[in-house]
Amino acid sequence: AVLTFNDTIEYADADIRLYLMGKEPIFLKSITIVQEEGGGNQDEFSGKCGDNLYYTITPLPYNVYVWDLETSQSVEAPAYKLTITGTGDMYDYGWDENRAPWMEEYQENIAEIELPEGLTRVGNEAFDGCNNARIDRLPSTLKSIGFYAFSSMYWFTSDLHLPEGLTAIESRAFCYTSGIQNLYLPSTVTYIGDAALSGLWGLENFYVDEANTAYKSDGNAVIA
Repeated sequence: AVLTFNDTIEYADADIRLYLMGKEPIFLKSITIVQEEGGGNQDEFSGKCGDNLYYTITPLPYNVYVWDLETSQSVEAPAYKLTITGTGDMYDYGWDENRAPWMEEYQENIAEIELPEGLTRVGNEAFDGCNNARIDRLPSTLKSIGFYAFSSMYWFTSDLHLPEGLTAIESRAFCYTSGIQNLYLPSTVTYIGDAALSGLWGLENFYVDEANTAYKSDGNAVIA
């Protein structure tokens, strides 16, 4: 049955009355509304992005500029926030197949990303090419960052402190990002993949914790 609620109708006894054409009314004491994944509010898109991780996309009160293939120019478009909740590892994604679920429709429209405490891995190519997306911090629980995870993004913070406990930064994880002037690597990082930290526009300095036995810093370079 499809229920249509009229805001102008009130029931003094607080019962729910279901009317079916040609039938006597059915009186319900309670009702449970189950929303299917991705359904409900047309301004909200949600689903799973890990065994215990979930994502929600909601509109923001401003616009971003995206590339219009038909006119070959930048045009204004609605901005959205991507919020991840839950704990554990994020799924790994790809560019041609198994793309992150927010990529197809919202890739350029995502303007803000929020990651939760409890997240332990950012998946491969999770946010690659979300070039309007901005992020200001990483959770302290993060252990690894997949390849191309944050490629071509913009960061709110000019000083990015990667969390203590992070052990692996995979290939091209941060390549071609901007907004970071000073990048701090913790003592726990033991693996940095090829070009993981290349092309960071505006970067001035790398800082590596003195307790790190795998890497050291020298100005704008990290040395193994």
